[in-house]
Amino acid sequence: MDFTKVSQLGSKLSMTPPSAQQEAAFLSAYGNDKPFHPHPPMYIDGDYHVQKRPQHPQVHIHPITPSTVPSYRRLITVLLPIRYPDRFFGDSVADTTETALARVALWRDVPTSGTMISSDLASGKVVGGIQCRLEDPPSDSSDTRQLYIQTIAVLSPFRRCGIAANLLDTIIKTIIEHYEKVTHIYAHVWEANIEAIEWYRHRGFAIEEGVIEGYYRRLKPSGAKVVRRRIEIADHLAVNKSREG
Repeated sequence: MDFTKVSQLGSKLSMTPPSAQQEAAFLSAYGNDKPFHPHPPMYIDGDYHVQKRPQHPQVHIHPITPSTVPSYRRLITVLLPIRYPDRFFGDSVADTTETALARVALWRDVPTSGTMISSDLASGKVVGGIQCRLEDPPSDSSDTRQLYIQTIAVLSPFRRCGIAANLLDTIIKTIIEHYEKVTHIYAHVWEANIEAIEWYRHRGFAIEEGVIEGYYRRLKPSGAKVVRRRIEIADHLAVNKSREG
């Protein structure tokens, strides 16, 4: 598989939406997309700034529902060179409420504000998604838990809109508001995927020492790096501020 690279790494990118030609061509055939790095499920926006970006007015982050899971499944299947079992996608709709740890980014041609209604969901295009799972603590440790990022992906014409960062921020907010004793978020990243490693680094993730050899059996090199981030006091303050705002 030919993996393309992100150009102008670290440059400041605008929130200009993709052109009508880009959107029409890409959405008519997802297969035209060439991901620049494989699982671990991270298709980045190209925005390497630590400061959080506001959500694009044409994007809405929403729990995955039975109506959006087919598009989500197609997105994941096309973008990621890993075959996920039916159970994975079944898990994505196990919770369709605000406590959901699986979300899609919906793009609407007309900007919306507030909560989307069912008709809005039907007209929105699935352009990105994230799916995570909670992991119970080991029996010999404290009772704290951690969150594992299973997959996060964004269609290439939409990667300059801050969608991946918005998906991650939404999950962090969900953890703080609805789950207890979750202290860390972590993911595996292909060792050769420098862009994704830097994306995580600039969002507060520490890059752990060493490489897990053979983690990606179909890739060369086959190793994975672990990236990990604490849920900090600043995250709680940001959630509180958003409530007040």
